[in-house]
Amino acid sequence: MRVHKLLRSFWVNLVAIAVGVAIGLLFEQSAKYFSIFGRLYLSLLAMTVLPIVFSAITHGVGQLLRSGNFSRSLGYLIVIFVGWILLGALIGILSGTVGMAGSGLSDAELNGLGKLLMHDSGPIGQAKGPSAGLGGSSSSSFPATCFRPLRAIRA
Repeated sequence: MRVHKLLRSFWVNLVAIAVGVAIGLLFEQSAKYFSIFGRLYLSLLAMTVLPIVFSAITHGVGQLLRSGNFSRSLGYLIVIFVGWILLGALIGILSGTVGMAGSGLSDAELNGLGKLLMHDSGPIGQAKGPSAGLGGSSSSSFPATCFRPLRAIRA
């Protein structure tokens, strides 16, 4: 039980991250052999988190539908959702305007960035092809099967 409490400690996790970064920076060639564990962890995380989030949202909507004050709750939910979207857009616009994002880049760098942004990326950052808009990027977020993230580890 003590090991479990130790592993849940914020400071132990922070030290572990710092040690991992130090090993990656100091022993770059040797650290590449351990990248399989990081890719495995991220792939397993992607494979498990999406179904959990989907089921939590579905359960929440089901509870909302069963409650007596559905219309009031739905209105509140829509106001909160739209409000957070507008706040995020405002923060993005202000940070891009105030920080003058991209002002120091050459034309070639801006073209390269534009090409990079117009391609969807695979589970490990490999370009798959032109973006198909919102539907294309959202459908690529969900694995075709639960084993697709595991196949990405071999890449």
